[in-house]
Amino acid sequence: MQKDQMKFITVKNYLAQNNSYLLFLDKSFSHIKNLDQTIELNNDFFILCNNFSKNTELELYITLNDFFNNHQLFPYDETDIRIPIKVLLSMATSVIPLMNSIGNIPISFFIIHSAIDYGVSLHIPHHTYHYNIQNTLICLFEIQKMVPDKIDNYFCIFLTYMILYAKKYSTDYHLVNDLIYNIRQVPSLLESISIEYFYHFLCQVLDWCYDNKHNDFETFFYILDNIRKSANDETTDIAIELCLFRYRSMVDENYDYKALEEFYVKNKEDIRLIDKLRVLSELFLKLDRDTYLHLFSDEIAKLDTNDLIQMIEDIHPNVFSAYLINLAFYKNEDFLNFLHITYGCPSDILKMTAIYIHSNNATYILEKSINKLDISDYDLHFNIIQYINEINNLGITVFGESIEQKLSAKYQAHRENKPDEKYKTIEIKLIESIEKYYFIHAHTFDDSIKFILPMQQIRVPLQQLLFKKYNKLFPIIKIVDKEVIPEKKLEKVIHVVLSVSGTLDQEKEVIEYLNTLTDNIEFEYKYIDNFEELLSILKSDIYTVISITTHGEVDTRNPLNNVIKVGNEQIPWYLFEPNTYNLNNQRLLYLNICDSGHFSLKNGFILESFSTYLTNSNQATVSHMWPVKQDYSSTFLMIFLHHLISASSFKEAYTSTLSLAIDDRFDSYIRYNNLEDIELFKIFQNASLYKKSITHWGSLLYQE
Repeated sequence: MQKDQMKFITVKNYLAQNNSYLLFLDKSFSHIKNLDQTIELNNDFFILCNNFSKNTELELYITLNDFFNNHQLFPYDETDIRIPIKVLLSMATSVIPLMNSIGNIPISFFIIHSAIDYGVSLHIPHHTYHYNIQNTLICLFEIQKMVPDKIDNYFCIFLTYMILYAKKYSTDYHLVNDLIYNIRQVPSLLESISIEYFYHFLCQVLDWCYDNKHNDFETFFYILDNIRKSANDETTDIAIELCLFRYRSMVDENYDYKALEEFYVKNKEDIRLIDKLRVLSELFLKLDRDTYLHLFSDEIAKLDTNDLIQMIEDIHPNVFSAYLINLAFYKNEDFLNFLHITYGCPSDILKMTAIYIHSNNATYILEKSINKLDISDYDLHFNIIQYINEINNLGITVFGESIEQKLSAKYQAHRENKPDEKYKTIEIKLIESIEKYYFIHAHTFDDSIKFILPMQQIRVPLQQLLFKKYNKLFPIIKIVDKEVIPEKKLEKVIHVVLSVSGTLDQEKEVIEYLNTLTDNIEFEYKYIDNFEELLSILKSDIYTVISITTHGEVDTRNPLNNVIKVGNEQIPWYLFEPNTYNLNNQRLLYLNICDSGHFSLKNGFILESFSTYLTNSNQATVSHMWPVKQDYSSTFLMIFLHHLISASSFKEAYTSTLSLAIDDRFDSYIRYNNLEDIELFKIFQNASLYKKSITHWGSLLYQE
């Protein structure tokens, strides 16, 4: 693209394209006095970017992306002027939400991987770039040549958060690998970006290369070392030196951690917090645990709890992982007090919770005491991830293993996360590995344990395996401001169907039949194709159980595309606003929806899923971590509703139903209760389903 081609359409012409975006765009561009002027890549345009970068609302970013995605002004070509507008404004608009919203649990899992993905095929002579990351970088490279002093900030923030996202969700090795490859093809870019901005990005690259044993680790280490030698700002110089200290042991076999300690003591007043925490982690791991573990605690005690949760769950989980494990193992009471203060979970509830932590070939199980259980099979973690990838066609990678796993599952947009029954043998191996990894048979809980809380979670059916051993349900606890609330009395149950499905009529028949069996519980069936009507039911406090059947889908590369179907509409998860539900006693929300309990491999204590979003002390949830066979999932739900008639609580009914599923006794239950003539159960009995499959049907998740 030549400079004279990099002109921008006037704002007035943008506004004229579609009236529904008029107010949004008018507000966004209101600082420009003359809407007829053509905006070039000059100060006017970067004033616009700066104004957008002050945005604090995720919705503004979403609307902007909708505008660019849905309203073409003219056909694409290699000089399409909307590309740099889109890239720069989207990057600028996303900065504050990325920084401030990640730790805000209601919208944490909607933060924007889609900032990378613009769906644009950009044609450069002799090359067609198919990867969107390449398209984006090419645009940025061209812009950067013309206005390097203006683009640095947006460019580096964009790339830094892109890697943070990839590290957080561990789902795409190629995303960052392609980024590194493309950046290295443009040496002038590395040379021209200012140290202040480039340093933060390069630290993330080094972290990622280290975690994934990437071939370019030493290259970027020495690039950073060269930057340090030319740095003029003392604070930046200290920060770079600390980053180099973290990795010097990887390139220097004679590295002495005493040198790091001396540097820290000399410069600690000038070290920014996150760098200080990284240093303290190294020092308590390598030199003096008690002293530096205590100093780490002192530093984070100064933080606002929301900021601290944000750092643990999203921004810097690896920094806190070693601290939390060591605190839990060596200072158990301090660890529980930390969870109590940070997440607002009462100490008495934490004492009823078994906490799973994994590190360095060991499983730690915290309950009345802490148990460190050594994993003799060093390949277990790798194997579990590999089996999950194969069964669900995913590409999850984990620390130190992605060099082997990155080619294990090619991304296919319409195939990802859809289990295939041909993997029965792999499922058996997966279950055996999980049992060993979590020491299901080698460890016995204290009788007082009521909940489980996995840290550094893997998406596995842990609850079902614990149920098989104990015949007891251990809900996964949502520890944020947790209270133990009495269950609502079993009086009214509503089953809501939100979209046309193969079991719609059969489910209605079951609900009508259940109403003939009891006068104590009212069963209601409702087909809804209106989102507002669904919200009115969710906000109501008259129901003990609300069950919902519809289609759901998760996009691991673009959480904004995580949706459920209502009528003919695809409704994004973030529109459900659970904080507006006014509930008294605890009810159950049963989500018979594929992927509704889906969460990615991550550190921290909070599962990022639709079910977690809707779980609170007043509302327990049942959900599915993976897509499931509809005949089976609907049968499970309807047998659960049948159990409600004779149960004293919804938890008792769910536990009884889970027991039947675990033991593969649904067919005998249907016969014993004379349910064979009901169409849904007739289909189930005749179906060639793998009814013992925990990963396919049993990916159920009970949370409260």
